[in-house]
Amino acid sequence: MNEMTAATSAEPFQKTSSARPWRSVLITGGSGFLAQGLTGRLLEEGCPRVCLFSRGEFAQAKMRHAFGDDPRLRWFVGDVRDENRVERAMQGIELVIHAAALKRIEVGAYSPDEVVKSNVIGTMNVISAARRSTVRKVLLVSSDKAYEPVSPYGYTKALAEYLVLRENELTPHGPRYAVTRYGNIWNSTGGILPTWREILKRMIRSLYEIRMPHASLCFWMKP
Repeated sequence: MNEMTAATSAEPFQKTSSARPWRSVLITGGSGFLAQGLTGRLLEEGCPRVCLFSRGEFAQAKMRHAFGDDPRLRWFVGDVRDENRVERAMQGIELVIHAAALKRIEVGAYSPDEVVKSNVIGTMNVISAARRSTVRKVLLVSSDKAYEPVSPYGYTKALAEYLVLRENELTPHGPRYAVTRYGNIWNSTGGILPTWREILKRMIRSLYEIRMPHASLCFWMKP
């Protein structure tokens, strides 16, 4: 995406002095690391309704507990591959933050067709559902891997960007669309830090445990 396209894509989302908090927001990939941070921020800013859409019912249960079962949160178990379910989740929604994606590089290498179903067809379903709903704005959470892609994940994210930005020209009187690129976030789900932390824990257990014939003495280190 060149600089002119990037600037144009941001225009529908420029804030004005009269900007008001969103009344209803839907986040796909709603139980992920980014969605949890966005949810906390939206609640802090007074958003009265945040709908969280994801496939993981256990992840949703953990998130519901973490947020104290806040009555402003709505929970939808579903997949962006299911257009009807996506459209149902958009009822009464003003802003859609589309963060659902398959992002693991090794998964894309082995099953690129599955990555296409989630990242490309899933995005197309979000666009189609937004056309038929009350949605005013759609924000695609893309990736820095979409720039000069070298993996199925990067290619599918780049294509999703084109699909989303194209809608501003095809449906000028419909919802407004924009793209933001998400980078490598420290300690995010699936990131390298949790892996390093587990490696370090195993190293500590193996290097600092002293065993004696009749006793054990362990040194514990906080990673």
